[in-house]
This record gives sequence, structure tokens and C-alpha cells, in this order.
Amino acid sequence: IDLYPKDEVAASAKNIITKIEELEFKGDGQESLSTEEEESTTGKPKKEDVSLYSFNADTAHYVVIIAKTSLDLNQFKFNITSFIVDYYDFDKQTIIEEPFNENFRTIYVKGFENADTAMVFYRGLIQDKNVFEGFSPKDYQLFVISVSNYEIFMKDKSVIDYKRYFTENYLKQ
Repeated sequence: IDLYPKDEVAASAKNIITKIEELEFKGDGQESLSTEEEESTTGKPKKEDVSLYSFNADTAHYVVIIAKTSLDLNQFKFNITSFIVDYYDFDKQTIIEEPFNENFRTIYVKGFENADTAMVFYRGLIQDKNVFEGFSPKDYQLFVISVSNYEIFMKDKSVIDYKRYFTENYLKQ
């Protein structure tokens, strides 16, 4: 692709690479990122069992971003740090980065005493136009998770299952 960017095959190759990266984003190779896409491409109903996780709003939480390694992750972390400096007590929040899989990294912010404080931060990130400037929403996933559920999530690595759980337990409150 890099050697022959104007070749007619280059556009097709780019599309194939994008689809492969999207499939890898899900974590285990069995599900797609979008629940609608999952049902339409597999013919199977969407998974509804998210009992792997338990909800406890009163425990410590993280705000998590799963992002493609091809992104400028240092810029991403800089933007989040700037947001924290502008709106929060910088001493309480810490940004940590670790591998998710071969093509994605996990960036999480810790220092939230409960679900409510993490959700306020989450909503603030979404509303701040500078945090995600230059990043396409298809290249990352953002959510809130308890510390105990994070450990389970990092073993399970199913973004779609956790996002479904997150929507049901955090966004519909």
C-alpha cells in the first residue's frame, strides 16, 4: 500500500486492513464491535448474558479507553492530562497505559472513589472538544468500569460484552 498508493488494489487492501483491525478490536475474534453488525453478519442473536460482571457503584472505578496502537497515544494521554489539569485535582487521578492485545492499548484513568465520580469525568471527557480532537470514534472505545470488573474484563477481553453491560448499568441510570 505504501509503495503503490495510487494502484487500484491499494484501496481494496486498505479496506481489508481496516476490517481486520476492527475485528481485532473486539478482543476474541468471535464478535464484532457493533451489536447490530454482529447480528446481521453472523445471523445469530446478540449475546444478552453479561453476568460475568457485577455492579457496585460504591467501589473504586476507572475511566477506560481502548485505542488502536496506530493512534498517537501520547497525544491521547496528553489531551486527557490537560483535561485533568483544567478541571480536576491532578494529584488524585493517574493515567496508566497497558497492552490490550496486539493492535490495541488500554489507557485508563484511576482515582475515582465510586461510579458517580467516574461518570462525571466520563461525561466531561465526551463534552470536551479538545480531548478527542483528531481521533475517529471508530478507533477507540470509552467506558467506566469498577476495579474488580476491570480485572475480569482484561481476562475476557470482549469489548462488546462489556459495552453492553456498561450501557445497561451506567448509562441507563
